[in-house]
Amino acid sequence: MKIIFTLKILYRNKTLTAKQKYILIYLKLLFEIYCYILRVTQIYHYHYIYQNKRMFDFRLTQSSEMKMIKVFTYSERMKNYNSYENMVKARAHVFHERLNWEVEVINGREEDEYDRLYNPLYIISERSDGSHAASIRLLPTTGPTMLRNIFYRFFPDCPDIYGANIWEVTRYCATLSKGDSMEHTGELFIKLADLCLDAGIDIVTGVFFKPMFRILTRSGWDPVPVSISEHAGKSIILGTFEISEARKQEVAYKYQIAC
Repeated sequence: MKIIFTLKILYRNKTLTAKQKYILIYLKLLFEIYCYILRVTQIYHYHYIYQNKRMFDFRLTQSSEMKMIKVFTYSERMKNYNSYENMVKARAHVFHERLNWEVEVINGREEDEYDRLYNPLYIISERSDGSHAASIRLLPTTGPTMLRNIFYRFFPDCPDIYGANIWEVTRYCATLSKGDSMEHTGELFIKLADLCLDAGIDIVTGVFFKPMFRILTRSGWDPVPVSISEHAGKSIILGTFEISEARKQEVAYKYQIAC
């Protein structure tokens, strides 16, 4: 983290006295303990969700199509094998083939270290036949995030956005085709709000291309741009949006979904 890095730089200053160096070591230790406590808090929130909430949810929407919402972590992927495999294959198709992103694809699957190492939370909206419609990935900001480790280099003076009440959202993937209902995205967003409210999360952050930022705005999230830059000739936006019961109801109204 930037604070740890700054403390290390200060420690190497040859003009510091031994007492000042001990103070820096003490501050570094306190900050690391603080981050550990935040991380444990996030893990507790995860376990609370798993133990007290259903991991899937059926809804019959206005289009009379039965939709399923799946919620699980990477460590639970084998219990949700088809859903996970459909998602990573959809990500490969959308990000690599359609959007031409520089992502690693192996055997038609897009999976990175943030999946394999940090046990993220997935929300997946599926069609009535079990096929993938839309999905997102969530990570607690008190641990490693894509903003802190990768995306920061795209934004001058990029802030380090983290807190026990903040999750990072990445890998929004929609495989909607002509005739598909946009309610898949609406259901996904409503489930996101439900999970965040249950876990005490009131802010979600992420880096979005302009089209995705417009989707969030039209969906009723009212995202706040923190910093704007360019990548590969396209505008990218570091943004945050509020999670609240009122905001959830606004999203439901936009998609005409009863909740």
